[in-house]
Amino acid sequence: MPDEKDEKGNADERSNGGDQEGQQGDADKQTKKGADELQAELDSIRAALKKANAEAANRRKKLTEFETAEQKRKDAELTEIEKLQKASEAAEKRAATAEAGLRESLLRAAVHLEAVKLGFHNPEDAALADLSGVTVEDGGGVTGADVALKALVKSRPYLIAKNTDNPDIDAMKRGKEKKGAVSDEKKESVNRRFGL
Repeated sequence: MPDEKDEKGNADERSNGGDQEGQQGDADKQTKKGADELQAELDSIRAALKKANAEAANRRKKLTEFETAEQKRKDAELTEIEKLQKASEAAEKRAATAEAGLRESLLRAAVHLEAVKLGFHNPEDAALADLSGVTVEDGGGVTGADVALKALVKSRPYLIAKNTDNPDIDAMKRGKEKKGAVSDEKKESVNRRFGL
């Protein structure tokens, strides 16, 4: 019996081995078929991934170009704004300088006029006065020049001419003025001389 068992065991092993080989063959076929399917699926996934990566790269490139163009536009806009701001600042500075010059001219003219009215020998001597109290109003009027020059005259009276009467320079009045009567004798001598 042991022989029968051995033979039977061997036969069982063979039949099991045959079944196993068949099953393994089927499994290999299925594995091969599954591997081919998996490989095809992997290839299709790789192709889709490659396509998606290419599309993403294309979009990134377009986005970069768009961002660059937008940045250039903003830079140009800022440059224009900066140019306008500089021009505005320069115009304000010129206006302030012109206004200061105008105020200075008004102040000098008012002081000179007041010096002439007060009878200064030389109206430029009015520059010796303390002009800190003299102001130029927004309307262009000057106040305080008379007070400053009167204070200067008080401290330095020699700046004023002794005769402060202004001469009358009206030519129409000269012929009508009577400073003294002309005698009849003078009139006759003049008439004879000129044959009148």
